[in-house]
Amino acid sequence: MRLALPFGVLLLAGAACSRPQGMWRDQYVFIADDGTVVPVGVLRWSSGRAEAKGWLGEQGTWRTNFYRRFPISHAGGPDAARALSILSRSRGAPARISLDRQGAGAELRLRTPTELLTLNADALAPLGETVDPEGTSVYLGGRARLRIGSQTKDGWMLVEETPPDRPREAFTGYGDFVFLVVAHPERGLVVAKHSADRADFDHALLHGDDSDERSSDIRVSRGHTSFQIALPELSLSTRLEIRDRERTEGTAPDGTPVTYEALLLGGDFAGVAFTIRPTPPTTLDPSEGETLR
Repeated sequence: MRLALPFGVLLLAGAACSRPQGMWRDQYVFIADDGTVVPVGVLRWSSGRAEAKGWLGEQGTWRTNFYRRFPISHAGGPDAARALSILSRSRGAPARISLDRQGAGAELRLRTPTELLTLNADALAPLGETVDPEGTSVYLGGRARLRIGSQTKDGWMLVEETPPDRPREAFTGYGDFVFLVVAHPERGLVVAKHSADRADFDHALLHGDDSDERSSDIRVSRGHTSFQIALPELSLSTRLEIRDRERTEGTAPDGTPVTYEALLLGGDFAGVAFTIRPTPPTTLDPSEGETLR
């Protein structure tokens, strides 16, 4: 005997099966002309969980940071604003965050126990997309403003988003990896991903007021106190000072231990580098450090 299901039930079942599975990651990085840095990230998994994290780097120090894991519905995965709204309503939230992405602009408001910050960009330019072993990333960038209390600071904002219909791998083997966002008041915004072990991660974007350029030739040298990045195809090379760092330990997909660092960078360019390295890390020469291939 066969039971006939109502047509509406069949539609709902089909919709549930077609929901994309995986992880979405949206990152907002603001770099003020005076070197103040505000990175904020929100990750969502189709399994029903999310993470939000953020930092405020000012005067060479990670002055404020927050991190929270929290549950969401499956349907809320692709929508970063919905996930942040859930976080903001949760008991004991370390930060209350709202995101408005209407048109080409973006506004991100954060309230922590000690800070009230608003990031605002009127018009973010599309910088294209990249595909690497983790998945697809869409980039936007442009001039923006940061309000901290009564202060207003001009700078650059970079947005990295996961397309709603193309979730990325939840986690993959990055090798010795860096994701870097730096900016100069006049020369513009630089975004780079580089792995010493997997060249298919490597890409870089340079965005200025009048031009956008891309490259896959990325060279990184890192020491305990300095960070050098060179993009020969874009005629760019700069040495950055590591002014502060936040370090945590984790586990790679194959079970090996890895170390995560958030590096606050300053110098001619300023910004942030997020690194993943095997643990224990290779001993570094305090002056220059090792060169990543």
